Amino acid sequence: EIVVLADVPGRDPESVQVSLEDDRLLHIEVPEQEDTVDGQYITRGREHGSATRTVALPAPVDEDQTEATCDRGVLTVRLGKPSGGEEIDIQVE
Repeated sequence: EIVVLADVPGRDPESVQVSLEDDRLLHIEVPEQEDTVDGQYITRGREHGSATRTVALPAPVDEDQTEATCDRGVLTVRLGKPSGGEEIDIQVE
């Protein structure tokens, strides 16, 4: 299993988009956060703009064994590796 964690504080989990390309590239897109406060900010401690990340996975994954959850501002994407299929003997020289 491959697990990818991303911080998405204050974002609506339904607005976060996660996609898998060619079983090896994970794309995460987070839209710009809407302001819910009237007035002007003096300083902000969190980014509020949009963000995009592409993660090159170290191995192909099985798209049927993927799961994404968002809890307390942390996006967790679990990607299952495909089963090995047939066993192959490798000769040692």
